[in-house]
Amino acid sequence: MFAYVRYIDDNIRQIVPLDYIKDFCPQDVNDFEIKKKYHILWKKSPEDQGQYYKAQILKLAESEEELTRERISIPPLDSDEEDCSSYKNSMNPSDLGHGVMISTEKWDIVRRVVGDSKFCKSLAVVIWGTTVLKQRSVTGMKCNAKKTADAKPPLTPEKVSAIKECLSQRLKERGHTSEEINKRLLSVRKYLAEKISDINRIKTVSGLTQPQWIQ
Repeated sequence: MFAYVRYIDDNIRQIVPLDYIKDFCPQDVNDFEIKKKYHILWKKSPEDQGQYYKAQILKLAESEEELTRERISIPPLDSDEEDCSSYKNSMNPSDLGHGVMISTEKWDIVRRVVGDSKFCKSLAVVIWGTTVLKQRSVTGMKCNAKKTADAKPPLTPEKVSAIKECLSQRLKERGHTSEEINKRLLSVRKYLAEKISDINRIKTVSGLTQPQWIQ
């Protein structure tokens, strides 16, 4: 049996075997609570021992193929801090595209940032937060410069696409041609990689708060 799950921290969705789910022995494919948080193993590679993270079970099936045939909706979780935050933001939201939403207040600040690089980096911090960005990479592949380090999970593709869409619309509004826009969009992944690298270089100093999200 397999499960289609959503990891809560970064909204990554994945099909996993049943033995990845801690203390979970369903009698059939309907024997689970869709609004409950489970502890589900995340592996960076088949050889990796992995680590358990809070996640939501969206559907169970006897085979992986069954889980890839249909689009599966994501209902809110009970006592989910992420969903509570999304609910608060939805009171006054901006739809960035691909189902990604942030508060209008933060969007109004980000849209005034000068330059493609700072715009994309600031938007990334608003969408993911520095804690999640620090634990992720753009591609999910191992870093050549740090051969002994494990690969980190990739950034959620839908959120990366939302940033590209925001930048594209921003450039259109400023009169840039499609050719120039497409060329500048190619740098988005580089900007995100730079931001992640910057966050990981920041030294933790006792008594200080997190860096400001506009950097």
